Amino acid sequence: MDIAENKSIGETFAPSSKVTKFWTLINSGESSWPEGCILILEKGQADFEPVTLPELATEAQYELMINFTVEENEGKHKNLWRL
Repeated sequence: MDIAENKSIGETFAPSSKVTKFWTLINSGESSWPEGCILILEKGQADFEPVTLPELATEAQYELMINFTVEENEGKHKNLWRL
């Protein structure tokens, strides 16, 4: 999987702010993703609802919009997303 998105590393947000991100997911694998794959927040503290994806053929792209709320405490935070 590849993600085409600008400014994804090192962005700064105010604590508890609501953020909308737009990503282009690209199936760069050798087989299709079945309908119902779920994007989850595996590690991190952002308030985020999992997103269910449609079937995605090899080399196909999917425009994804996610909304989440940033952690309350200030500092550097890292989120790990998993499909």
